[in-house]
Amino acid sequence: MGTDHYRLLGISNKATTEEINAAFRKEARRYHPDVCKLPYAKDFFTKLVDAHQTLKDKQKREEYDQQLIVDYFQKSVLNPAEERLAHIPGQSKRLGDNKWGWRVGRPSFLNGKGI
Repeated sequence: MGTDHYRLLGISNKATTEEINAAFRKEARRYHPDVCKLPYAKDFFTKLVDAHQTLKDKQKREEYDQQLIVDYFQKSVLNPAEERLAHIPGQSKRLGDNKWGWRVGRPSFLNGKGI
């Protein structure tokens, strides 16, 4: 999976078809290559169209949602250390100490106490 279609359109995964269409129209007006002169506008617009085509079709959307679940499972369950460390700014890839010298997984009641 390349990009998250829901994030691309700025909607939740529980959005209705009307919300999907409205979000697509809003973003399409903003990033259409004839209107937007940014160098990445054409590529971004094609991603928007692909996201809209996928999410507006009920069967394609169900398949896409299933693939999101599989991808999340593969990232977080099969490779938990990398997933856990990926979202922490300044965190080294080594399982153990972060930039403050605290061990990953330190009990929450000790955080900020200087112990």
